[in-house]
Parts: sequence; C-alpha cells; structure tokens
Amino acid sequence: MRRSLLAVLGVVGGAVVSSPGDAQPPRYGASVGLAMPAGAYDVTRGPGPLVRGTITWGAPRRHVYLRGEIEGATMLASGQRAPNGMSSAYGNLHVVSALLSYIVGGRSERFAPYVYVGAGLQHLRVRRGENPYGTTVGGRAGVGARGTIRGKLLHVEIARHTALTGFATGEDFTLGSYIPVMFGITF
Repeated sequence: MRRSLLAVLGVVGGAVVSSPGDAQPPRYGASVGLAMPAGAYDVTRGPGPLVRGTITWGAPRRHVYLRGEIEGATMLASGQRAPNGMSSAYGNLHVVSALLSYIVGGRSERFAPYVYVGAGLQHLRVRRGENPYGTTVGGRAGVGARGTIRGKLLHVEIARHTALTGFATGEDFTLGSYIPVMFGITF
C-alpha cells in the first residue's frame, strides 16, 4: 500500500511540475504553527507546536504546483491519566510526517488564495510507545493564502490532517486527526 501510494504520488507529481519553459529551481521554505487536536485526539490532548520544512517545485505564477514537506507536530497531554496506565490515548502525541501536496491557486505573486491536498507517510509516538503498526499513511486537505512582502513570499494555512490509524485515539477503528495552523516563508 505504501509503495503504491508513493508511486502514484511520484508519477502525478512529475506530470504536474514538468512543463517546458518552467525551468525554475526548487524553492525551500519553513513554517511554524500549532497542531490542534480534533476528533478522537481532542479528548485527552490540547494544542502543541508544529514545525515544517518544505521544497516547492513550480513557480507561484502557475495555477498548480507541487510541494514536498517534512513536518513534526506535538499535541500536548491534557493531564488526564490512563485508567489502566497503558493506553496510547493519553500522553503527548508526537507525529513526524513526510508529505507530498498539490497546490492549486491564483497566479499572482503579490497575493493569492489557494487550496491543497496532500498525502504521505507518518510515524506516531506517545510516551508509552510507538505505533505498533509501524509507519502509516496520512492525508491532508486545506486552504491558504500567499503573498509577497518586502520581497519575501509568505503564506498562512489551515488544514485537516487525518492519520489512517487508530493508534493514540483510545478507540478501535477510529481515525485520529488534527488541524495544523501554520505561518511560513519560502526563500
């Protein structure tokens, strides 16, 4: 499943970014923000820090471009104790993700809203252990706006990220999700 996902993302990504006449080098960026737990993660956790590094292919003046992301997020424990002392639903939740996102938006470099959808692999861990299912697949959809201020390309985004695993939710067959709210810069 993971190999198939990576193959599909790679082929579609190559088709999106390869266009004659757009020979710009990739651009690098960084974002900081909050990871706000939602759904089953929201029961025993509160917001925590989020950091992300990006590499973007395709010019902002294009309608569609591709972004690779490495992200780390922590959702802080609310102080509740696990009833049996062993549940992964309690304690700080740490998520490390590698995602590929497709961004569709306006062509302006001054100001442009956009939408994006992404998928990738992630690793989840709480103090009591790591996800016993190993690395899992996750998906994300969100909205954002980008603009140039004093020659720097800045962006703000909000999304819904879903982890395709029940780990750290406290429930079987319940997906975990959080809402990343980010502010970033592209160099």
